[in-house]
Amino acid sequence: MFSLICNLRHIFLARGTPAIRCYPAVKRAGSHGKLERLPPGFGKTTPLSLFIKENFASRKNEQPTKIFSNLIKQWKSLDEADKGKYVDEALRINEERRSKFEAMSETEKEELRRRAKNLKEARVKRKIRLERRKKRESDGQRPMSGWMLFVKEKAVKGAADTGKKQQDIIKELAIVWKSLPKSDKDMYSERAKDFSKSGEICDLTKAVVHEMLKCNVISILLVLVVVCCNDRELARLQIGVKKRVDNCEMRSRKGDTLNVHYVGMLEDGTEFDNSRSRNKPFMFTLGMGQVIKGWDQGLLNMCEGEQRRLAIPSDLAYGSSGSPPKIPPDASLKFDIELLKIEREEDL
Repeated sequence: MFSLICNLRHIFLARGTPAIRCYPAVKRAGSHGKLERLPPGFGKTTPLSLFIKENFASRKNEQPTKIFSNLIKQWKSLDEADKGKYVDEALRINEERRSKFEAMSETEKEELRRRAKNLKEARVKRKIRLERRKKRESDGQRPMSGWMLFVKEKAVKGAADTGKKQQDIIKELAIVWKSLPKSDKDMYSERAKDFSKSGEICDLTKAVVHEMLKCNVISILLVLVVVCCNDRELARLQIGVKKRVDNCEMRSRKGDTLNVHYVGMLEDGTEFDNSRSRNKPFMFTLGMGQVIKGWDQGLLNMCEGEQRRLAIPSDLAYGSSGSPPKIPPDASLKFDIELLKIEREEDL
């Protein structure tokens, strides 16, 4: 069926009519004939996107929005013969991606589908958070609560630490807040009411968000030690370089397709996966949620030929669900990874 459609495409192109872009999706078992979108990293490239990519860099003195607008107009003015080369190149790239996807095992495909689903859900959550933030900012100011007063006192006041993200600060403060006894929370709530009655309000505009980035991390950590002294220390991603590259011409970045060899181990050294034993490098797109978060974060700015060891906490790996039967719930993992090749869209 696919070859028939492609033959029809060439017939139509020869007659000067718009070309049919052949890009069959993959059918899943039990889908009753419905076509499934391929996961991120294997998605469709359009002729227009190739045209824009080819001509974008030559217009350095224009605003990006103006460049896009002009290139789209230029694309529409091209005849079918000029568009044809981009159509054929897009077809070649898409067919190559489809072939790579189909060559994967069913287990690898299911893992990519699962990560694509998680990525989609994360985008929806980010959109909801953004809408809520915009609503708060449009409201301007609102009465102070006990939680807001707690954050203001612990995070805004004090020395700056630009290496700490606001999101991480709030998460740590939330742990402390939940651990406080009810009497302490009530005290903050009563003080917040007094501030509100006296006319002081909690400004949630961008200025305060900016200030919260300048938090007193030392005071936060002291509170964490006092309140959570019996809890285990929050684990962090650890990155060790086993082999450096002297002349590094290209470093990995988000959106790159990486070809790697890896050995995966549990914390006690038990090996659960090894791409070298299969004699087949693993390929994925960095920063697109196709792999665990520890990989997406730990393989940034890596050179071809470089080797790293990643020590990944469970929350950046498979979390409380694990990956049965080899990876138990809440398992911290270690990976020895060698970056073999970086493929970048602009190089295709």
